[in-house]
Amino acid sequence: MNSIPAGSKYLLGFNEPNFGKQANLTAQKAAELWPQVEQIAAMKQLQIVSPATNYCAGSCNQTDPFVWLDDFFKACPGCKVDYIGVHWYACTLDALKVHINKMKKYNKPLWLTEFACVDGGPWSVEQVKAYATASVAWLEQEPSVFRYSWFSGRTDIQNVSVLGNAGELTAIGSAYVNAPHAPCP
Repeated sequence: MNSIPAGSKYLLGFNEPNFGKQANLTAQKAAELWPQVEQIAAMKQLQIVSPATNYCAGSCNQTDPFVWLDDFFKACPGCKVDYIGVHWYACTLDALKVHINKMKKYNKPLWLTEFACVDGGPWSVEQVKAYATASVAWLEQEPSVFRYSWFSGRTDIQNVSVLGNAGELTAIGSAYVNAPHAPCP
């Protein structure tokens, strides 16, 4: 808790708790731990973002993010959640739209804390740039999306990084940051 910087406004919940290689928490265990998240948020006067789930293959305690979130909210009906955390890695705008529209069922603003072209790749730089630009245009006008963020500044995944080794923008990074967008609230 002491590592939360002064001026922080939000507390992000568990990262991909349905993945064995991430938070690895069942929905019931996450609900059991959630009062601790709420306590920290209350002490620091932070709004809370739900656990951020995604479809999982391989080592998972739940493969479907919607089943996991449904189970979480069922186990924790009074839990304080101000935003729904969302991850998405398919590389088509239509798939992103479908996923975001399905997430609206939780009746909370959505925070797309990670998105990129990972699934089904590798994707060419041109394909990723086109996806980033089209996605930002759509996310900017979609009223259910509070905020969004590309997956990673630097990663070993081909054609995902927005930053080069010296901290300069990659071609993908330039497309992402130069896509028309409003300032963050």
